[in-house]
Amino acid sequence: MHLFFGVRGRKQDMDVFREDLANMWVPMKLNDGNGNIVEKAVKVLLQPIELYSVVFPEECLDTMLRTIHPENRIGIESAKPSPKRTIPLNMLRKFLKLKKIPEWELEGKRFPLERGNIFVTGIGIKEDYRNDLGNECL
Repeated sequence: MHLFFGVRGRKQDMDVFREDLANMWVPMKLNDGNGNIVEKAVKVLLQPIELYSVVFPEECLDTMLRTIHPENRIGIESAKPSPKRTIPLNMLRKFLKLKKIPEWELEGKRFPLERGNIFVTGIGIKEDYRNDLGNECL
């Protein structure tokens, strides 16, 4: 059985939650091959599918997009236009009340970011609230 869910919270609390879940053991009834049902303990398998919201000043949008660089530019357009790919992401963007990711300049400043074997899919952007003075409220 697979249970998919999303979480949001303070990073330190999220780390504890993730560790507790990844180290959880649950009972499972198995047929031993001789017609007997035996109960074994099996470890929960945590398979992260992570959705992030990164908050930064609006003036850094191009720099952050160059740094994070969504590889397939979904949120702008799909690498391979396909309803199987774009409809679910459009629905997620609408559910989260996000706007499409704007085009960004490919050349310019970037921040160092280790990407390793990570595939980044862009979903959308959301503008910050502004106070009475017009400042962004990060």
